[in-house]
Amino acid sequence: NSEKKDFIKENLEALKREHIDFEYVKLNPKNLIGIEEFNQEFFDQIDKIENRISEGESFKSIVQNLKIDPILVYNYIPTSNTNEAENKIYSMKSSDTEILENKDNFLLFNILNRYDRTPDLSDPDVNTQITEMIFQKNKFDQNKEILKEIENKKFDNNKFLEIGNNSIQNLFINSIND
Repeated sequence: NSEKKDFIKENLEALKREHIDFEYVKLNPKNLIGIEEFNQEFFDQIDKIENRISEGESFKSIVQNLKIDPILVYNYIPTSNTNEAENKIYSMKSSDTEILENKDNFLLFNILNRYDRTPDLSDPDVNTQITEMIFQKNKFDQNKEILKEIENKKFDNNKFLEIGNNSIQNLFINSIND
């Protein structure tokens, strides 16, 4: 853990990730016009919503008119267990109200806030990522040191045996297929 904390401290700027707070509603024929199928009336309603957005109407006003409760999401960053709709919203670079298509729904969303945060080691995904980064860094550093020794002609059979921890195997290659 102390090595992870040191690694974060040394690489603080590079490890910061953008988080967002947003609200959204899923729009589909059932909750917009009361039927299950997509038809012209549904797409006309979507067009009306887009027009209201372009006229500067607020997300809150549009949602109140639709009588659909928004889903509020705070401190969001995509992880291995986040849903596709929220990942799409995260990837949008807008800071205003917008509508986008997502599978069998349209998403009407409003990004409330964007901010950078440092990694939180109490998050299992972040903890795993930091561990992997440290492992990769150490592996890179070790390989770099070996290459430096080879260049300086200081890498000999004893060094090879030391790295191999006496578990070196001999293999024979008989053909290009081996």
